[in-house]
Amino acid sequence: MSKKHQFLFTYSVQQSGTTTESKAKLAQKVRDAIATVNFSGWVKELTVETAFYGFIELDGPTIEAKRLDAERIVRHRFEDLCATIKEYSAKEIDIFVVLMVDGLGEKIAFYL
Repeated sequence: MSKKHQFLFTYSVQQSGTTTESKAKLAQKVRDAIATVNFSGWVKELTVETAFYGFIELDGPTIEAKRLDAERIVRHRFEDLCATIKEYSAKEIDIFVVLMVDGLGEKIAFYL
């Protein structure tokens, strides 16, 4: 049985490896795409430009399973969004996410 949990996350978009002008432009494209996204149940925090909050439905029977489910949901939404950016390459851009979910303990941090 799934249950709604409140969440808050922030993210960082950076060039990976050697910095170049083309990577800088691509990183900005990714930032702009994330900034304008409209996912159901997610609210962009207006005063912190890289933060979202809202509710997330999790199915796992244990806290660890719910933590993995929360990461999977956020990861897939970001991956789907990045797939719409023609030039996007995970080898050129690092996206770092720090996620907190009500009732699931310490932060969940991961790279895309």
